[in-house]
Amino acid sequence: MSKPPDVVRPEPASGKRKPEDYQFLKAIGEGSFSTVYLCREVVGRRFLAVKVCRKKLIIKEKKVDYVKREKQAYQILDSQWKETCPFFVKLACSFQDVSCLYYVLTLADKGDLLLYLNTNGAMDLPCASFYTGELVHALEHMHGLGIIHRDVKPENILLNSAMHIRISDFGSSKILRGPFAPPSENTESNEGSGDGSAASHKRRMSFVGTAQYVSPEILNNWPSTPAADLWALGVVTFQMLANRPPFQAQASYTIFQKILKLEYKFPENFPETAQDLIKKLLVIEPIERLGARDIKVYSSLKAHEFFAGLDFETLYKTTPPDPACKYSKSLLAEDCAKDEDVEPGLSEERLLQVEIMSALGSRKEDPAEVPVIPALPKRKRLTDISPEECKRRLEQQKTDNRWHKFVQGNLILKQGLLDKKKGLFPRRRMFLLTFGPRLFYIDPDHMELKGEVPWSRELRPEAKTTKAFKSFVIHTPHRIYYLEDPAGFALEWCQAIDDVYEYYYGKRESKVP
Repeated sequence: MSKPPDVVRPEPASGKRKPEDYQFLKAIGEGSFSTVYLCREVVGRRFLAVKVCRKKLIIKEKKVDYVKREKQAYQILDSQWKETCPFFVKLACSFQDVSCLYYVLTLADKGDLLLYLNTNGAMDLPCASFYTGELVHALEHMHGLGIIHRDVKPENILLNSAMHIRISDFGSSKILRGPFAPPSENTESNEGSGDGSAASHKRRMSFVGTAQYVSPEILNNWPSTPAADLWALGVVTFQMLANRPPFQAQASYTIFQKILKLEYKFPENFPETAQDLIKKLLVIEPIERLGARDIKVYSSLKAHEFFAGLDFETLYKTTPPDPACKYSKSLLAEDCAKDEDVEPGLSEERLLQVEIMSALGSRKEDPAEVPVIPALPKRKRLTDISPEECKRRLEQQKTDNRWHKFVQGNLILKQGLLDKKKGLFPRRRMFLLTFGPRLFYIDPDHMELKGEVPWSRELRPEAKTTKAFKSFVIHTPHRIYYLEDPAGFALEWCQAIDDVYEYYYGKRESKVP
């Protein structure tokens, strides 16, 4: 089978691939246990994306199956490659070292669909029809191979240099034992996989996906079928034309309730053909969604008026409509492309440089000039308080701070509302960082102490700098705390925690997470 033009398999000169075969230029994406880096081959000089998965986090978060499924999905798609449907990121190779797994992926250098919408605004009808058509063609091929993605969303729909889609991130996917068979009138679902055991049933019912795009069957604890991706197709099509998802709210729980009630409205002047398509996809019963009953996969879906004039078999070589074809943003910024002297590999020093430059959003011409944390000794630390000042502030805290009663007499150094993620629903908590060291979290509605983060030499905060500086995690020996600051001060929280850590434990050595 022929290979697409934007995919070339790296061929190492000898032996197995290793991190030192690549220059790690900047972080371009991240998940709970992985970070994706823009990289360049040392020998071939080609730009690629390398997903670095940290083994300790994979095991701690029980994501071993996710990692295996993602690789399996890429391998199936590669083995059954279809020239007229090259709409998937490809796994060029994979390798591992003591601490990490590395997935070397083809680079979609125009970023993702969400970035495009945030930059250009809502699409017009021809543009949305084109990209929804590519997505339908991709789902048709993928589902025909027995793969359900289960996390189709704009962040996972990447754009290559020719502005064609490349679907990525198959960690949440479901791999069926064979091609999916449309259910009959008398069958509720047909997953085609699983051994019928309780364990298999439990795995099928696990929650996957992202709140705004999750399908009703996931929320209702029904088995997963390809129709879950058809629901997401409807949501993404709506977002292409409205520049927002149909189901929105501050809390995930409220979003889920809106999904189950089909509580959404089309904006004014929303195209009627698009409304009709979306209404036929956003249906509670999976089997009733347009295309779900087709014997020939998605023949009725592709015949919808929304796709009038599209030739699905030639979309891959058709120039996208204006203004998409003129989109100029690229991950290969000029200063990055010219950065030839970056040290290969992901050493502790290089990792620190990449993290800092990703946070700053710019690069130095000379990597040796990149600022590193030890070069900032003059910054006043949160704990730089004299005994007299500490006593004065503590007395004031007793009378003026309503949270004082929770901190066992310790001086509060930093406080703020954070969303603490656990399970499906994030909970808003008041976090109190104090001398001690202590980090308490309180239910602000019921004024109840809910717990505290345990301190030890192994405690480590980590900011997620590619998510608008809102998200960060705190690693402890037995648990990872997932936190989000709605105000966008994740970096400040991490610095504050580091200040308190160094005050009690001394400076920690920089290590690859």
